[in-house]
Amino acid sequence: RELRRMAQMREQYERQLQTKADEVVDVQGRMHQLEIETAQVRASWEIERMGLIRQVSHYRNVLERYCIPFEDPREFMHHDHSAAKNSQSYFPGFEPSVPS
Repeated sequence: RELRRMAQMREQYERQLQTKADEVVDVQGRMHQLEIETAQVRASWEIERMGLIRQVSHYRNVLERYCIPFEDPREFMHHDHSAAKNSQSYFPGFEPSVPS
């Protein structure tokens, strides 16, 4: 009778142990999948970031080509409009030529 009870306890213990081992394997699989997804998201963000940097660089080059200042447009809108009419505020170092 005691041996039978011990065998049942051992069988129950082994089932619980197997269940826990299976759960650990499942959690490890989920962790691995999350690591893969995290790496993919980071790579995607890096690609997007590089694209945005190229786009900003392109816009900066356009501004330089047309002598447009880099200042924040919100700051520009707060400047005195009469001062903005002065060509010096738009094109630093530019001296207009005398009309012929």
